[in-house]
Amino acid sequence: MKKVIAAAAGLMLVGAMVGSASAAVSLSGDARARGYYETNYDFGQKDADGNRTFEKETAWSSRVRIKFNADAKGGAFARARVRMADATWDGTKQTRDKGAGTNSYVDYAYIGVPMGPVVLEAGLMNYDITKFFMWDDRADQARVTWKNDMTTLQVWYQMNKESADKVDDNDITTWVGVWDQKFAGEFGLTVVGAYTDDATPADMSGFQGTIQVGGPAGPVKLEGALSYIDSDLTGGTDDGYGGYLQAGFDVGAAMLTVNGGFTKDGYAADNDFGFIMIGGASSITPGFFDTGGKGIGAAGDTWWLGGSAAFAVSEALTVKGNLVYADVDNVADMFEVSGTLNYKISDGASFDWDIGYLGVNASDDTDSDNPFGTAVTFNVSF
Repeated sequence: MKKVIAAAAGLMLVGAMVGSASAAVSLSGDARARGYYETNYDFGQKDADGNRTFEKETAWSSRVRIKFNADAKGGAFARARVRMADATWDGTKQTRDKGAGTNSYVDYAYIGVPMGPVVLEAGLMNYDITKFFMWDDRADQARVTWKNDMTTLQVWYQMNKESADKVDDNDITTWVGVWDQKFAGEFGLTVVGAYTDDATPADMSGFQGTIQVGGPAGPVKLEGALSYIDSDLTGGTDDGYGGYLQAGFDVGAAMLTVNGGFTKDGYAADNDFGFIMIGGASSITPGFFDTGGKGIGAAGDTWWLGGSAAFAVSEALTVKGNLVYADVDNVADMFEVSGTLNYKISDGASFDWDIGYLGVNASDDTDSDNPFGTAVTFNVSF
């Protein structure tokens, strides 16, 4: 079996290098190895015996991702990405002995066919809308895209759940409409509406959407968004909504950014939105702010105000610091002090160091200590 796999890998590499008369095939990807330390990430939670559920952890993780890009001579294409050994090190239980089909898996795989200004795509697809709404997500879907230099229009059809009950057709599907518009002066507008049709007995059908704008206003780079989600999608009693405003400006080699916003009644931003400890899906973001792909707002109504300063020390070295205050209704108010350092080792190789502290003032007596985390990551892209 190993010989078969090796031969297949060899054939793919040869195809990537020479292509064919009718198609071009290429490989690219990225990889990382990370070590991290976290303490007091349980926010005071205790088990039945009164012991802290999470005090400290030192761990290592790694992964390799390979992208396959195939383009037919007539313009049709296929895209796929495979993740390999994407797990925390634990004596090879996950990274080697996790089980057939789970050590390596397909992250996305889909095809596309251009037809003039229209592109038809279908398969297991990755999609990014905005980091405040939906980002770095996957769906079994078909997508139609029309675009010109200034306007992009899309319609998506997603199959979220295909029921085995063919009589009652208890499926969950979502229709999504996306409008991206560019304007003179580099301003941009994104408008998205999505309706989920839930035919299961739970019947969590409903609408959600977002409007985001951004662009320069003199020396200031502005960005803002408002988002909405139907209470039937969150299981709450009131419809949820949220928004934020951000302003950034350059001061020499430094970039200063101020970001403030809110979430209410069940709306939660994507976990890629935010800072290091408070949202952001960072290497050391506490699970309190990173739950099931959702971040700020997942723990309750939240408002926040934060400032960031990024400084390019040299062409190879960049540092960034964050100071953030957030209030989670009936849970805690907290402040974050954090930073990250990125150093370019060579073309295609870099080093990251993240560090963060979260001062927590709980709304009740939970005996909550302040979380602290730090992580070092080596990255390779090819």
